[in-house]
Amino acid sequence: MPQNKNANVLVAAVHDVRPFVTLLRAVNFNATAAIVISSAGLTIAVEDAKMLVAKAYAPCEMFDEYDYSPRNEDALSAEEPDDNDEEPSLIFHIHLDTVLECLNIFGTGSATLLYGNNDNKRRKKQWAGLSDDSNEEQPNGVRKEKKVAPPKGNTTLDQFFFSGEGKKTGMRMTYAGQGHPLVLILGEDAAGPITTCEIETIEEDGVTELAFDDSLNSPSSWIKQSSWLSDSLLELDPSCEKLTFLGIPATEKSKATLRITAEGTFGSTQMDYPYDRDVLETFECAQFVKFTYRVAHIASALKAMQTSLKTSLRIDPDGLLSLQFMMATGLGIFIEFRCLPLVEE
Repeated sequence: MPQNKNANVLVAAVHDVRPFVTLLRAVNFNATAAIVISSAGLTIAVEDAKMLVAKAYAPCEMFDEYDYSPRNEDALSAEEPDDNDEEPSLIFHIHLDTVLECLNIFGTGSATLLYGNNDNKRRKKQWAGLSDDSNEEQPNGVRKEKKVAPPKGNTTLDQFFFSGEGKKTGMRMTYAGQGHPLVLILGEDAAGPITTCEIETIEEDGVTELAFDDSLNSPSSWIKQSSWLSDSLLELDPSCEKLTFLGIPATEKSKATLRITAEGTFGSTQMDYPYDRDVLETFECAQFVKFTYRVAHIASALKAMQTSLKTSLRIDPDGLLSLQFMMATGLGIFIEFRCLPLVEE
C-alpha cells in the first residue's frame, strides 16, 4: 500500500535513479552524509576533518515528484531559514554507502555516469581514494525524459516507475521527520518486484560551513572542459602529497595564467592554463596568489570532475579553494567542493 503522503515531511520520486546515483557517488568519500531538505530541493553534504566540505545540489526540478511539508514538531532539528528561503530546512545524517547499495538493488542503478564523456576506461587509477567504479564506461546520453506531473487524488505506485524500453530503476523516497528512517521504494516497473528499504537516520551536528569571501582580488576561472583538468591531475606522480595553485596576473609579455604544480618522490609536474578562451572561458586575477592543498582532498573531487561538463575554480584571499562542477542536465544540478589550504611553515 502506498504511504500516506501527508504523514511525510518529504516525498520525492524519480523514474530513473541513475542521475541521482551519479550525484551521490560524486561526493561519496566519507562514511556519512548530511541530507538537507528544503522546498528548493535536496543538498547532500559530506566533509573530511572540517578541512574539506562537498555539497551536491539536487533541485526539486530533478525529481518527477517533490513535496516538502515541514511540521512544527521538527523545528528543533531544522536550520534557520536563509534570506531566500520561505521555509526552514531540515537536516538528518545517513550512511551514504547504504543508500547507494539500496538504489542499486536491481542492478540498474549502478555507477552509470550519465553526464561525462565516453573515455573513462582509459583513465588511470593512480590517486589514493579513487575507487574502481570511477573508471567505468559512461554512456554518452543525457536523461531527456519529459517530466510529467503526477495526477492528483488517489495515486498508485505505477506512476513512480519507468515504463518503456530498457531497464531503469524507479524510486519513491519518503521521510517522516526526526527519529524516523529514510524509506526508499524501488522497482523496475509496478508489475514486477518492488523492494522497500528503511535506512536508519543518524542524529548528529549540522553541516560544517566554510564561508567563501567573494573579494574582487580573488582569482577565479571557468575551465571550458572538466576533462582537461581531470586528465592532467590523473597523470600526476602517485607519490605527490601536496598540490599548489598559483594565480599569475597578466603582464605586457604574457597572459594571465592559472598554474598547478606538484612535487613527488620521482619528479615534479607543472600545468599551465593561460587565459585562452579555448581553454578558460573566463579568468580573473588581479594579483599573484599561491596556496597549497592536500592531494588527497583534491582527489576526493575527481569523481565529480569526471562526470561534469565545466569546472569553476576560485580561491579567496584566505586560500579557501572552491571547485564547482556544472552537470549537463540544465536543471541547476551542480556539485561544489570547498577546501582549506595547508599552513606552510
